[in-house]
Amino acid sequence: MSAEIRELLTLVVIFQGLILVALLFIRKKNRKANVFLGAYIIILLILISWKTYRSEELFRFLPYSYQLPYTLWFVLHPLSLIYVRSLITGKGLKKIDLLHLIPYVVAIIALWPYITLPLDDKIAHWKAYGMSVNPLFDFVFVLCIVLQGLFYAIAAAFLLIHHDRRILSLFSNIDSIDLSWLRILVYYLILTHVLSLVAEFLIYFEVESLLVLYDLSFYAFVILIYVISYKALSQPQLFYSSTNVLSALPTNEEKGEKYQKSRLSSDQSETLLSRLERYMTAEEPYTNSNLTIDDVAKALEVPKHQISQVLNISLDKNFYTYINEFRVEKTKQLINNGAFKNYSLLGIALEAGFNSKTTFNRIFKSYTGLTPSGYQKSKKDNVHA
Repeated sequence: MSAEIRELLTLVVIFQGLILVALLFIRKKNRKANVFLGAYIIILLILISWKTYRSEELFRFLPYSYQLPYTLWFVLHPLSLIYVRSLITGKGLKKIDLLHLIPYVVAIIALWPYITLPLDDKIAHWKAYGMSVNPLFDFVFVLCIVLQGLFYAIAAAFLLIHHDRRILSLFSNIDSIDLSWLRILVYYLILTHVLSLVAEFLIYFEVESLLVLYDLSFYAFVILIYVISYKALSQPQLFYSSTNVLSALPTNEEKGEKYQKSRLSSDQSETLLSRLERYMTAEEPYTNSNLTIDDVAKALEVPKHQISQVLNISLDKNFYTYINEFRVEKTKQLINNGAFKNYSLLGIALEAGFNSKTTFNRIFKSYTGLTPSGYQKSKKDNVHA
């Protein structure tokens, strides 16, 4: 990539990134998480700009810009995990989060002799060696940056996977709290860090034919700015969660084999399961698209963790699966009911408790193997056969 194209691309990214940061900072919902994302983008813009525009003129104007920006990578990576955590919990920083700054402090100490060089010595070193300290130091330093980034991206991925599992135990509709878009971005980050790791080894061992991977790995972060910007502008609702999920999550007593502390005996479990089945059949609470396990627990006057226990241990299902099975069965009944022959499939889906066409189609096919229209057609064909 030519220097002119790189500089133009960087200007466009800076402009777009700053607009995105402004949008994030003025958005009222989920403000804490958006501040972390905004800080992440600002640091990323600084690093992208520094890589493109670093020069003797820049160092003379900002002497500490010679090596100091390198250390910002060690601030950037923890922000990815803190943002994901804040988006899920709605909470801000904790005192323990200060530990994330240890690598940053170590990096400053390691580069301190070069950060504090007299200006003329900095310029002389720049002309002679560029940004390099020495090959081994450069390799270890960048390797630490990449490995730290990979660690935090993987940690964020596990946090999101845990989030997905936990919301399925609480909600029958997860459209407004599903973070699949963020999971894709985190997986993209993991891939980018792996690519950076490969590129770093290629640089150290001077495999020149593949050094283009180094530029590709860095500008993958440029693409990240574009992706986040597009999501923020085209689907702004993605950047806040309407429900503070973790505030009502099950404890360890509610998960799988960890129900040993529960006071429910096997007979009590069977009794509660029978009550639950009768309630679902008689009252059809699942037709409420926003039904939660809290609603069911209040109706049956039992702790929600007992319902979760019964579903997980007795039926090997989570709340989301259990409720949507009833909705699918209700949909099938309505399709076969002549009184609803003038209803559209979406109208029937809404009657059964689904709240969107996309979710309805996906869940119905996952349970029946047929699309709703395919199922409807098969029933009509059977009637006319």
